[in-house]
Amino acid sequence: MEGSGYRFSAGKTLLLRNLLSSNNTNDTADSDNTNDYESYTPTVYESASFTTESAAGFLIFGVIVGFVWAAYNMYTVRKVSMKSGSTNRGGVNCDYLLEEAGKDVEKVMKRAKDIAKAIEEGGETFLKSQATYLFWYSLLFFSIIFIIVGAGDGWDTEWDTDTDSNGFESAPLVYNGVLTVIAAAIGGFTCFLCSYVGLKMSTYSTLRTALEARRALKYAYQCNMRSASSVGMFTAAAALLNLFLLVVIYQEHYGTRDNESLYLAVTGYALGASIVAMFQRLSGGIYSKATSMGLSMVGNVNDMDVHAQPADDPRNPAVIADNVGLLVYSVVGCVSDLFASSSEAVCATLVLLSFTTAEEENDFAAMSYPLVFMSISIISCCVAVLTTTYIRPARSEKEPELVLKQQVVIAALMQLFLSYCFAVGMLPDKVNTTNPNTKDEEVEPHELWFCVAAGLCLGVLVARAVEHYVSPVHQPVQHMAESCKKGEASTVMFGLALGYSSTLAISFCAATTAYLSYHVAEFYGVGFAALGAVGTFSLNVSLEAFSAIGDNAFAIAEMSGLHEEARDRCLLLSLAGKSVASISKGFTIGITLLVVLANWTAYVMVVEISNTIDEQMILGFFIGAALPYWFCSLLMMAIGKASSSMAEEVCKQFSTKPGILDGTAVPEYKSCVQIATHASLKEMRYPGLFVMSAPIVIGIFLGNRCLSGTIFGGLLCGLMLAISSTTSGAAWINTTKYIATGGTGTNDGSKPAWAGSAAYKASLLGATMGMPLQDIGPFLSSYLKLMVLESLIIAPFLRDYSGRGLILDIWS
Repeated sequence: MEGSGYRFSAGKTLLLRNLLSSNNTNDTADSDNTNDYESYTPTVYESASFTTESAAGFLIFGVIVGFVWAAYNMYTVRKVSMKSGSTNRGGVNCDYLLEEAGKDVEKVMKRAKDIAKAIEEGGETFLKSQATYLFWYSLLFFSIIFIIVGAGDGWDTEWDTDTDSNGFESAPLVYNGVLTVIAAAIGGFTCFLCSYVGLKMSTYSTLRTALEARRALKYAYQCNMRSASSVGMFTAAAALLNLFLLVVIYQEHYGTRDNESLYLAVTGYALGASIVAMFQRLSGGIYSKATSMGLSMVGNVNDMDVHAQPADDPRNPAVIADNVGLLVYSVVGCVSDLFASSSEAVCATLVLLSFTTAEEENDFAAMSYPLVFMSISIISCCVAVLTTTYIRPARSEKEPELVLKQQVVIAALMQLFLSYCFAVGMLPDKVNTTNPNTKDEEVEPHELWFCVAAGLCLGVLVARAVEHYVSPVHQPVQHMAESCKKGEASTVMFGLALGYSSTLAISFCAATTAYLSYHVAEFYGVGFAALGAVGTFSLNVSLEAFSAIGDNAFAIAEMSGLHEEARDRCLLLSLAGKSVASISKGFTIGITLLVVLANWTAYVMVVEISNTIDEQMILGFFIGAALPYWFCSLLMMAIGKASSSMAEEVCKQFSTKPGILDGTAVPEYKSCVQIATHASLKEMRYPGLFVMSAPIVIGIFLGNRCLSGTIFGGLLCGLMLAISSTTSGAAWINTTKYIATGGTGTNDGSKPAWAGSAAYKASLLGATMGMPLQDIGPFLSSYLKLMVLESLIIAPFLRDYSGRGLILDIWS
C-alpha cells in the first residue's frame, strides 16, 4: 500500500476540514458562494490509538459472520422434509405430524408443491423481465452521469498539481467520471444480486414453513425466521464487503492526493444501488398493488369477498400473482431499498470525513468507522435473532409478534454498547467543527457516538409511533372501526384525519433527533445520526421477509388444504409479520430523513455554498415542495392503470370459464402473472424517468443553490406526505381486519362476526384506498434518496459550472 502514497498506519492524525467558517454571519454570499471557505486554517488533533489491522480485521469478521449465518440457516431450512407421512428432519420419527383427515395426503402435498412452484416461477419471471428494463435504464443514466462528471475540463487526463488552500491536488474529471460509473455498476449489480438471492431464499422456504406448521408453531416460526434472517444477513454482508473492497481499491489509485474526489467516486456505489432500489420499489409496488386492487375490484362483483376468510381463494385467477406481488415488493423491494439506504448513509459519512489536508496521512482506522459500524450491525442483529430463534423461540399463539419486537430491542441495545466502544477507540480525540452561524467547536468521540445513538433511537421511536396509529390493539384503529358504522364518508374522513394527526408526533421525534445531532456536531453529527439510523437495517430486511414468507406459507396451506390447525399456525405467523411490518415502515421514514439530510450536508460542503437564504433557494423550496405530490400522482395513475388491466383479465376468465367459480375449471394463473409483470414495468417508466432527470435539470438550468433548496423542500413536504399516507392507508386496512374478526383484533378461525354489516362494507372502501397509500412512504423514500444522492454525485460539476443556472443567467 505504501507505493500508492496512502499507508494504512495507526496512530496518525485525522484532519477534518470544515468548509463553512466565516467571521461575519450577516453578509450575503457572493455569486460564487466561495468566500466563506477561503479563511479556514486546518487544525491537527491526535487520533485514538486503534490499529488499522484491528479495524480491518473486525470489519472482515462481521462480513464472515453474516455469510456464515445465512449459509448455516439455509442449511437447516433445507433439512425440512418435503415428504408426506410420519418422518421428518432426516428420518426422525414425527408421528405427531398433523395429517389432513379425510383427504388424500399425497394430493394435498402435490397441490402445495405446485402452488409453491408457481409462486417461485412468477417471481423469477418478474425479475428476469425487470433485469432487461433495468439494464437499459442504467446504461442510459450512467452515460449521462459520466458525461456530466467527466467532461467538465475538456476531457483532460492530467492531474492538476497546483494544490488548493488545504493541500489537495485535483484529479482529472474524466478519471473521476470513469471510477464513479464503475462504482455505480458494482453497487447496482450487488444490489440486484442481493434481491435475487433474497427472492430465492424466500420462495425456497415458504412451502417448508407451511409443512413445519403441521408439527408445531415453534418449528414453523423457526423455519420462517431462519430463512428471513438469512436474507437480511446476506444482504448486509454483501453490501459491506463490496463497499469495503471498493474503498481499498480506490485508495490505491487516488492515494492522498484528492480525498474529495476519491469518496465522491466511491459514492457511485450507493448511486448504482439507489437506481436499482428505486426501480424495484416502484415496479414491485405497482405489481403488488395492481394484483391486490385488481383482486378487490372483482371480488364483490363475482360474489367473492376477498377480505373475509379464507384470505386466499384458489378460484381467483389473480391469487398466485397476488402472492408473487408480496415477494417482489416486501422482499425484493425492501432488500434493494435498505441496501441502498445503508450504502448512502455510509458514503455520506465518508464524504464528510474526507475533508482532510494533505499535510498528514489519513488514519484509516478513523476513516473506516462507518464501515466498522455496519459490521457491528451485522453481529448485533445475528445475536438478536439467535436469542429469539434458537434460545427462546415463539411457542404459543401470542408470542410470535412479541418475539419479533424483542429482536429489535436486543439488537439496538447491543449496538449502542459496541458502537460506543469502537467510537472511543477509533475516532480522533478531538474533531473541529465550525459553521458561519456558530462558534468554533471541538467534538469528542463520545459526542459523535451520541449522534449515532440518536439516529438509532429515532428508528425505534418512529416505528412505535406508526404502530400506535395503525395497530388494531390501539385506540386509533378501534375508533375508526366505530366510525365505519356511520357510513363510507365517515370512514374516509376519519382515516384522513388520523393520517394528518400522526405527522405531529413523528415529525417531533425526527426534528428532535436532527436538532440534537446538528447541535452536538454540526454537519458531522447529522452524518453520524444517519449512520445510526441504518444500524438495524439487516434486521428490518429480515422482518419484511418474515412477513412475506408467513403470508405465502398461509396462502399455500389455505389453497392446498393442509390441516386446519396447521393453517391457523401459519395464519398466526402471517398476522405477526404484518404487525411488525409497521416497524419496518417506521424505520424507513426515519432512515429517509437522516440519510437525505446527511447527503444534503455533504452536497452543501462539496458545492461550497453558505446557508444564507436567497432568491434561488426560495425558488428551490417551492419546487421541492411540489415535486413529491407530482411524483405520487404519476405513481397513483400507474397503479390505477395496472390494476385495471388485472381486473379486466380476471373478469375475462370468469366470463369465458364459468366453471371457475364452482370449482370445475382451473384458472389461468400464468396469464395474470404475465399481465402484472408487463403492466408494472411499463407503468413505472414515467415516475422512474422523473426521479432520475429532476436533479440534473434543476441543477443545470436553475443552479446549485436552487437544487439545494429543492432537496430540502422536497424532504420536508415528502416526509409529511409519507407519514400521513402510510398511517392512513395502513389504518384503513387494519380496520377492515379488526371488524372482520368481530372487533377483537385477532382471528381465531371463526366466521367474521361483522361480515356483511354496514360497518364492514364501509371499511372495504377504506381498505381499497389504503392499499396503494400505505406504501407511499417507501415510494417517496426511494425518490428522495436517489434525488439527493444524484445531486451529490454531480456536485463538483454544479460547483464549477452552474452557479446560477442557465435560465437564471439568461434572465439576469
